[in-house]
Amino acid sequence: MDHWTVSSVTPRLGDLPGISDEVRGRLQDAGWTDVFRLARAPTAELAYRARITPAAAQAARQAARLSTLRGIGTRHAAALIAGGIASVEALAQADPDSVWRVAHHRARPTPAEVRVWIWAAQRAAGGPVKHTSDPP
Repeated sequence: MDHWTVSSVTPRLGDLPGISDEVRGRLQDAGWTDVFRLARAPTAELAYRARITPAAAQAARQAARLSTLRGIGTRHAAALIAGGIASVEALAQADPDSVWRVAHHRARPTPAEVRVWIWAAQRAAGGPVKHTSDPP
């Protein structure tokens, strides 16, 4: 079963992709060191408390949301962002084969893990969960 094939990862702020060292430092100074908490925080609150632009806060939140999604972590999130999949919503709409080609640089992720990522992204984005193995 695909949903048991995901590796466990714990994302760290220091490894969060897609943000500058300055933004990372401001987030840390403001107490936003837990990436899971960062992913749940409103963008406006991040911007205000860390004294960063709304765009920088949005980028940090998007990267945190992607990194904390089931089994992705910061390394795979960096590959996804570099490949043009910079948000949970973009991942939710992506084709599994395309995502695998973007993120597969080592033994992981497997195609099954990528399908789990997409299902998790669809749930997180509030959209329908499409099972690629289901008949049309």
